[in-house]
Amino acid sequence: MLVLISFSFLSLHILINIYGGGSLLLLVAFSKWFMLVNLLITFVLGSALAWLFIKMTKTPKHLQAEQLGIKCYEMPLPIYDGPYTSMITR
Repeated sequence: MLVLISFSFLSLHILINIYGGGSLLLLVAFSKWFMLVNLLITFVLGSALAWLFIKMTKTPKHLQAEQLGIKCYEMPLPIYDGPYTSMITR
């Protein structure tokens, strides 16, 4: 996945250099498209990691939805529970 993302950035820079500096529209279109894909990837990976975390730690039923939401929100750091989770589970 990281290779695909870095390849797409590399191909964007090549396209900008080929077509010159007047391709600002291409850059804006690509960044808007990539933001949607980035949000989708974050949601899917965050949900999968949250489900795995819930199964591994055997989170109580009444906290599973909350853990799922927190993990989806904090997808770049899925191991860190965040300041709010520690206050709730005490």
